[in-house]
Amino acid sequence: MLFFSPYSSGTLFATPFSSVTLLFALFEPCLTIQIPAVSSPLPLPSLPYYSSSSSWNRTSQVSSPPPPLSASRPVHSKTRLLILTGLLLVLIFGIGVLFYNHYPNIQGTYSGSFRFSTSSIPTQMTLYITQQNQQRFEGTCTTVDSLFGTTTFTLEHNTVDRSGNIQFALTGTNLAAITIITFIGTSQSGGGWKGTFSDTNGNQGTWSVS
Repeated sequence: MLFFSPYSSGTLFATPFSSVTLLFALFEPCLTIQIPAVSSPLPLPSLPYYSSSSSWNRTSQVSSPPPPLSASRPVHSKTRLLILTGLLLVLIFGIGVLFYNHYPNIQGTYSGSFRFSTSSIPTQMTLYITQQNQQRFEGTCTTVDSLFGTTTFTLEHNTVDRSGNIQFALTGTNLAAITIITFIGTSQSGGGWKGTFSDTNGNQGTWSVS
């Protein structure tokens, strides 16, 4: 095949090239290979993460729903009821113990008189209750008599109950012998006591202080 080569001096020459090779040789100086610029890859949509365990079946795992709250409420309600019942019992027991062990405070000074049933002249007396420990109390009693004058006795065997009633004894000496006088008094609404007394010689009478 004869062709004119642009690189030659204008001489025609024969070549065994094929027609494709001929066309490439003719248009080679005019060919320009343009490589388009490679743009940044398009962002891929974000995909959710899945577990790598064997149970994954290409679908999002759905966790089992939590147990209904109503199933645990009876247990909590029962526990609260037991706690409240226990606290109520403790409170009732504490109040009961408080009232059971409560004795009125009778400390103070009380003035009055006592009179034997065989005498019409009363004897002045003053109680001084200085200490108390629950039902036990301590103190003195001072009497003023026209015959024996002023005498102070120590209170003995002294007790008070929860209602405020008291009992105490005095040990004295008269013309006969040593005499023990026991006083029993009932608590009065305005304070003090009123009651009876008796001694070891068989004498008795009434008394009151406030």
